[in-house]
Amino acid sequence: MVAHTVQKTSHIRNRFGATVFLIDTGMLSTYWAGGRASALDFEKDGKIIAQYLDGQEVLVDEKQPASPGKPN
Repeated sequence: MVAHTVQKTSHIRNRFGATVFLIDTGMLSTYWAGGRASALDFEKDGKIIAQYLDGQEVLVDEKQPASPGKPN
């Protein structure tokens, strides 16, 4: 995992075939405008899910190939 480089989209991203996760979403909105709290869940079934206060996003599903992530 890579942190402390805030993602401009405030979304967790994966890179390099989902072997690296960029997880800094600017959690402290007083420091980073538009930032939001987030967490990364590794499920037993192989899914990797980004969790946010307002929802979640499946980043990796073992049934599908890994996505290159969202553009920064």
